[in-house]
Amino acid sequence: MLPSAGSGQAAAEIDLQGRRVGAIVYDATLVADPELVRAAGQVVAIAMDHDRLTAQLRTSEEALRRSRARIVEAADQE
Repeated sequence: MLPSAGSGQAAAEIDLQGRRVGAIVYDATLVADPELVRAAGQVVAIAMDHDRLTAQLRTSEEALRRSRARIVEAADQE
């Protein structure tokens, strides 16, 4: 939930590759520059996207290994 006006809190929306991936609500009395919060959020978003892509790659590699094993097994049976 985004903070209400006058609450002393602010929100920095985080975008990655042109789409909104989240927002960080922070104490605006402690952090004067929302760009610092946004930049930190970008770093986290990029790291999370990297982890997601790595997991997809590992899944694809495993599927490829299984497929190759089936092809070899089928050729051996012929």
